[in-house]
Amino acid sequence: MLFTKIKFTNGMFPLPENYATVKNPKTGQVKIGKVGFSFTTLFFNIWPSIFRNDWYNFFCMVALDAILAMGIAVSIHQSVVVVT
Repeated sequence: MLFTKIKFTNGMFPLPENYATVKNPKTGQVKIGKVGFSFTTLFFNIWPSIFRNDWYNFFCMVALDAILAMGIAVSIHQSVVVVT
């Protein structure tokens, strides 16, 4: 049945299971975000997180990109044969 996967959150509108609600206890601000795979992040890398002001994921992706780039650079450097 279609409505078995919909949950109601504190009198608000119904949300499917792939959405998460986060409430700041100090300010009472509620944010609703979709949980799952992001094709925009796959195609545009860090730009969607900048436009969404999602700084935590932005810095996580920058750190992961830096680690991967260093690993690739080291593996390429080690595979180069120097002929003298």
